[in-house]
Amino acid sequence: MPMQVMATTDHVLAALQARWGQQTIRRGSDLVVLPRLVTGFAPLDELLFGGIPLGAVSHFVGHPTSGKTTIAAAVLAAACAEGKVAVFIDPAAETDPDYLLRMGLSQDDVLIVRTSLARSLELLGDIAASDIPCAIVFDIPNRLTPTQTRPFVQVFRRLALSLEGRQTFVLALSSASYIAMIPARLRLMFAREAWLISEGDVIGCCVNICISHDKLGGIARQTTIDLVFPDSFAVDLP
Repeated sequence: MPMQVMATTDHVLAALQARWGQQTIRRGSDLVVLPRLVTGFAPLDELLFGGIPLGAVSHFVGHPTSGKTTIAAAVLAAACAEGKVAVFIDPAAETDPDYLLRMGLSQDDVLIVRTSLARSLELLGDIAASDIPCAIVFDIPNRLTPTQTRPFVQVFRRLALSLEGRQTFVLALSSASYIAMIPARLRLMFAREAWLISEGDVIGCCVNICISHDKLGGIARQTTIDLVFPDSFAVDLP
């Protein structure tokens, strides 16, 4: 009987994979726990069961000053310490390169890409497809036109499949409006809860970070982190 069940399972699996693709349907035994990159923030690493998953797309969602870019920069610095090439793709040129360096990235270790969205997506695909382990942050512009949306979605869908089993990973940064467009293995929701004040100066912010389970329609787990800004960095309170 076991041999007959196995033969039936093999037949069904082969038929389904022929129609839907090998990456879509696999045996449970073929699925392995993704290796992870420790972020250096103990509460976040505990929330993520060890850190950011490698070989996958992760999505950081939040408004400006929510802490998502600060955490992303820290993740890039941690990746560099493990020998990965750090790449920050910034089509809208909205991120301050000096801030990335103050977060621990070396000028020689981080590559900053600033070009049109179309060219940025092409570069993202090329870099992710290379044999060099990379940590890639893609800062999505606040607004995408209808003509920009389709290629954007296509590129990220391909990434979700092509990165599997590799040491390269991608962090997409965006506002909440792009949640449905990015097939991410991990999606974190960032929200600033309060500013950290010392002697009348803003020295950082308290950030709530939640893991979003899209299919479950809610938040699975969450944590709170105090993010202290690097030296000589000032923030204007809204």
